[in-house]
Amino acid sequence: MSGIAATAAGSDAPAAQSIEVLSGTYGSNCGLPRGNVSRDLTRRCDGSETCSYELGDRFASEPMKQCRPDFLAEWRCGNVELHTAALAPGAKPGDTLVLSCARVTGAGK
Repeated sequence: MSGIAATAAGSDAPAAQSIEVLSGTYGSNCGLPRGNVSRDLTRRCDGSETCSYELGDRFASEPMKQCRPDFLAEWRCGNVELHTAALAPGAKPGDTLVLSCARVTGAGK
């Protein structure tokens, strides 16, 4: 399972912006606290234009076998663009969520 995030583009915005992570949460649907992986997501993705965040082995905890956890990321591109992307319940080690501030241009934009 993998997630891909689309970005909103404005015609007057700069061509490249970097990710500023606001929150990363694993298992909120299972009762785990909001922002419980924000520090790791920030460490791995802040400052990048695009970041593939792979859930590692630490997400294979025993209590999670009773619940199919989701994964939610929230980030900002510049001062006004807010983005949210998620992996559906059942997210597990090896699943990847892509955060991006890359501008999409051309046909199919």
